[in-house]
Amino acid sequence: SFRTCPREQQTCLHTHRGCVEIIFCCTGACEYETTDGLFVLNSGEVFVSRSHEPHRQVSMPKGYVAVHFLFRPTKDADTRWLAKAIAGVPRHFNGGPRLRSRFGRIFTILNAPGIMKSRGIRLRLRTEVTAMMLDILDAAAVATRKGFTQGVLDVAEEMKAHPERRYPLSDLAARFGTSLTSVVNDFKAAVGFTPH
Repeated sequence: SFRTCPREQQTCLHTHRGCVEIIFCCTGACEYETTDGLFVLNSGEVFVSRSHEPHRQVSMPKGYVAVHFLFRPTKDADTRWLAKAIAGVPRHFNGGPRLRSRFGRIFTILNAPGIMKSRGIRLRLRTEVTAMMLDILDAAAVATRKGFTQGVLDVAEEMKAHPERRYPLSDLAARFGTSLTSVVNDFKAAVGFTPH
Protein backbone atom coordinates (compact mmCIF):
# COMPACT_ATOMS: atom_id res chain seq x y z
CA SER A 1 0.00 0.00 0.00
CA PHE A 2 1.12 3.55 -0.71
CA ARG A 3 0.14 6.15 1.82
CA THR A 4 0.89 9.57 3.21
CA CYS A 5 1.85 9.54 6.86
CA PRO A 6 0.54 12.37 9.05
CA ARG A 7 3.32 14.88 9.68
CA GLU A 8 3.28 14.21 13.43
CA GLN A 9 3.67 10.44 12.88
CA GLN A 10 6.66 10.92 10.60
CA THR A 11 8.56 13.07 13.10
CA CYS A 12 7.81 10.87 16.16
CA LEU A 13 9.35 7.47 16.71
CA HIS A 14 6.92 4.90 15.33
CA THR A 15 6.80 1.35 13.97
CA HIS A 16 4.84 -0.45 11.27
CA ARG A 17 3.86 -3.83 12.71
CA GLY A 18 4.31 -6.60 10.19
CA CYS A 19 5.41 -4.17 7.47
CA VAL A 20 8.67 -3.01 5.99
CA GLU A 21 8.66 0.68 5.11
CA ILE A 22 10.54 1.58 1.96
CA ILE A 23 11.11 5.29 1.42
CA PHE A 24 12.22 6.68 -1.94
CA CYS A 25 13.44 10.30 -1.96
CA CYS A 26 12.16 12.08 -5.07
CA THR A 27 13.68 15.52 -4.40
CA GLY A 28 15.60 17.28 -1.66
CA ALA A 29 17.17 15.58 1.34
CA CYS A 30 16.10 14.48 4.79
CA GLU A 31 17.37 12.63 7.84
CA TYR A 32 15.87 9.44 9.27
CA GLU A 33 16.65 8.11 12.71
CA THR A 34 16.51 4.46 13.78
CA THR A 35 18.01 2.49 16.63
CA ASP A 36 21.05 2.06 14.32
CA GLY A 37 21.67 5.80 14.06
CA LEU A 38 21.00 8.73 11.75
CA PHE A 39 20.75 8.33 7.96
CA VAL A 40 20.77 11.17 5.42
CA LEU A 41 18.46 10.41 2.51
CA ASN A 42 19.20 12.36 -0.70
CA SER A 43 17.36 12.56 -4.00
CA GLY A 44 17.23 9.17 -5.75
CA GLU A 45 18.11 7.21 -2.61
CA VAL A 46 16.18 4.50 -0.78
CA PHE A 47 15.82 4.02 2.96
CA VAL A 48 14.44 0.78 4.42
CA SER A 49 13.08 0.47 7.96
CA ARG A 50 12.64 -3.03 9.28
CA SER A 51 9.38 -4.39 10.64
CA HIS A 52 8.80 -3.50 14.33
CA GLU A 53 11.81 -1.13 14.26
CA PRO A 54 11.27 2.30 15.81
CA HIS A 55 12.16 5.02 13.32
CA ARG A 56 11.31 8.62 12.53
CA GLN A 57 11.92 11.41 10.08
CA VAL A 58 14.06 13.93 11.93
CA SER A 59 12.89 17.00 9.99
CA MET A 60 10.58 18.10 7.18
CA PRO A 61 12.80 20.39 5.06
CA LYS A 62 11.32 22.53 2.33
CA GLY A 63 11.59 20.92 -1.10
CA TYR A 64 11.77 17.38 0.27
CA VAL A 65 9.41 14.96 -1.48
CA ALA A 66 9.43 11.23 -0.78
CA VAL A 67 7.28 8.19 -1.41
CA HIS A 68 6.62 5.93 1.59
CA PHE A 69 5.75 2.38 0.59
CA LEU A 70 4.61 -0.15 3.19
CA PHE A 71 5.18 -3.76 2.21
CA ARG A 72 3.27 -6.40 4.15
CA PRO A 73 3.84 -9.95 2.91
CA THR A 74 0.85 -12.20 2.42
CA LYS A 75 0.89 -15.97 2.80
CA ASP A 76 1.69 -16.75 -0.82
CA ALA A 77 5.18 -17.99 -1.66
CA ASP A 78 6.14 -15.02 -3.86
CA THR A 79 5.52 -12.32 -1.26
CA ARG A 80 7.18 -14.43 1.44
CA TRP A 81 10.24 -14.69 -0.83
CA LEU A 82 10.15 -10.92 -1.45
CA ALA A 83 9.89 -10.24 2.29
CA LYS A 84 12.92 -12.42 2.98
CA ALA A 85 14.91 -10.78 0.16
CA ILE A 86 13.97 -7.24 1.29
CA ALA A 87 15.02 -8.10 4.86
CA GLY A 88 18.55 -8.64 3.55
CA VAL A 89 19.00 -5.36 1.67
CA PRO A 90 21.17 -2.53 3.02
CA ARG A 91 19.30 0.03 5.04
CA HIS A 92 20.24 2.95 2.74
CA PHE A 93 21.34 2.92 -0.92
CA ASN A 94 21.01 4.68 -4.27
CA GLY A 95 17.85 3.65 -6.12
CA GLY A 96 19.04 4.74 -9.55
CA PRO A 97 17.09 6.07 -12.54
CA ARG A 98 15.19 2.84 -13.18
CA LEU A 99 13.55 2.97 -9.76
CA ARG A 100 12.68 6.67 -10.20
CA SER A 101 11.04 5.83 -13.53
CA ARG A 102 9.15 2.93 -11.94
CA PHE A 103 7.65 5.19 -9.27
CA GLY A 104 6.57 7.60 -12.03
CA ARG A 105 4.69 4.81 -13.80
CA ILE A 106 3.06 3.69 -10.56
CA PHE A 107 1.75 7.20 -9.87
CA THR A 108 0.45 7.50 -13.42
CA ILE A 109 -1.58 4.34 -12.78
CA LEU A 110 -2.69 5.54 -9.33
CA ASN A 111 -4.00 8.78 -10.86
CA ALA A 112 -6.07 6.93 -13.46
CA PRO A 113 -9.82 7.51 -13.08
CA GLY A 114 -11.83 4.61 -11.70
CA ILE A 115 -8.76 2.70 -10.46
CA MET A 116 -10.73 0.60 -7.97
CA LYS A 117 -13.37 -0.34 -10.54
CA SER A 118 -11.04 -1.53 -13.29
CA ARG A 119 -9.54 -4.98 -12.99
CA GLY A 120 -7.07 -4.09 -15.79
CA ILE A 121 -5.76 -1.03 -13.94
CA ARG A 122 -5.45 -2.98 -10.67
CA LEU A 123 -3.53 -5.71 -12.50
CA ARG A 124 -1.22 -3.12 -14.08
CA LEU A 125 -0.62 -1.58 -10.66
CA ARG A 126 0.13 -4.98 -9.11
CA THR A 127 2.57 -5.73 -11.95
CA GLU A 128 4.36 -2.36 -11.58
CA VAL A 129 4.62 -2.72 -7.80
CA THR A 130 6.08 -6.22 -8.18
CA ALA A 131 8.56 -4.89 -10.74
CA MET A 132 9.39 -2.03 -8.36
CA MET A 133 10.19 -4.49 -5.57
CA LEU A 134 12.51 -6.38 -7.92
CA ASP A 135 14.12 -3.06 -8.99
CA ILE A 136 14.73 -2.29 -5.31
CA LEU A 137 16.46 -5.65 -4.89
CA ASP A 138 18.58 -4.99 -8.02
CA ALA A 139 19.58 -1.50 -6.82
CA ALA A 140 20.42 -2.90 -3.37
CA ALA A 141 22.59 -5.63 -4.95
CA VAL A 142 24.55 -3.00 -6.89
CA ALA A 143 25.02 -0.96 -3.71
CA THR A 144 26.12 -4.06 -1.77
CA ARG A 145 28.61 -4.95 -4.53
CA LYS A 146 30.08 -1.44 -4.53
CA GLY A 147 30.40 -1.57 -0.74
CA PHE A 148 32.08 -4.98 -0.94
CA THR A 149 34.54 -3.78 -3.62
CA GLN A 150 35.39 -0.73 -1.51
CA GLY A 151 35.92 -3.02 1.48
CA VAL A 152 38.33 -5.17 -0.56
CA LEU A 153 40.21 -2.06 -1.68
CA ASP A 154 40.44 -0.90 1.94
CA VAL A 155 41.89 -4.27 3.01
CA ALA A 156 44.37 -4.17 0.11
CA GLU A 157 45.56 -0.74 1.29
CA GLU A 158 45.79 -2.06 4.84
CA MET A 159 47.93 -4.97 3.58
CA LYS A 160 50.25 -2.58 1.75
CA ALA A 161 50.59 -0.39 4.83
CA HIS A 162 51.11 -3.34 7.21
CA PRO A 163 52.62 -6.31 5.34
CA GLU A 164 53.92 -7.73 8.61
CA ARG A 165 50.40 -8.59 9.80
CA ARG A 166 48.67 -11.89 9.07
CA TYR A 167 45.49 -11.86 6.99
CA PRO A 168 43.96 -15.36 7.24
CA LEU A 169 41.32 -16.10 4.61
CA SER A 170 38.91 -17.18 7.33
CA ASP A 171 39.17 -13.71 8.94
CA LEU A 172 38.63 -11.98 5.59
CA ALA A 173 35.65 -14.23 4.80
CA ALA A 174 34.10 -13.39 8.18
CA ARG A 175 34.81 -9.69 7.65
CA PHE A 176 33.06 -9.68 4.25
CA GLY A 177 30.38 -12.24 5.16
CA THR A 178 31.30 -14.54 2.28
CA SER A 179 33.02 -17.86 1.55
CA LEU A 180 36.78 -18.51 1.36
CA THR A 181 36.58 -19.11 -2.40
CA SER A 182 34.59 -15.92 -2.94
CA VAL A 183 37.13 -13.89 -0.97
CA VAL A 184 39.96 -15.10 -3.20
CA ASN A 185 38.03 -14.62 -6.46
CA ASP A 186 36.49 -11.28 -5.55
CA PHE A 187 39.75 -9.97 -4.14
CA LYS A 188 41.52 -10.81 -7.39
CA ALA A 189 38.72 -9.25 -9.46
CA ALA A 190 38.85 -6.01 -7.43
CA VAL A 191 42.59 -5.44 -7.04
CA GLY A 192 44.28 -7.78 -9.53
CA PHE A 193 45.86 -10.19 -7.04
CA THR A 194 44.75 -12.68 -4.42
CA PRO A 195 44.94 -11.96 -0.67
CA HIS A 196 48.01 -14.21 -0.50
